[in-house]
Amino acid sequence: RKADEDRKALAGAGAALSAAKTGDAAYKVGQLYFSAGKYAEAADAMRKALTLPGLSEADDANMELGIALVRLGKKAEAVKAFDAVKDPKFAEVARLWKLRIR
Repeated sequence: RKADEDRKALAGAGAALSAAKTGDAAYKVGQLYFSAGKYAEAADAMRKALTLPGLSEADDANMELGIALVRLGKKAEAVKAFDAVKDPKFAEVARLWKLRIR
């Protein structure tokens, strides 16, 4: 059922991202793209989320941005996203991702 809901939401994701006024709204669209394997779109949405006010999960957004960039083969950009992670519990995971891509 969740997959069906996600497929329906994916159809309007581009419009939702364009209309996003807060970081959290853009982040939710990024998560949707990420879960669908649309990593280029997910990266764009996460970048937008990180620039908008009202993002409550910046470390999560940077982690997902980094992973999406790794999957797109953009290792240098991914390292920058992983370096932006501040929370110690996520920073360790980010460090492991950086080791994986070197």
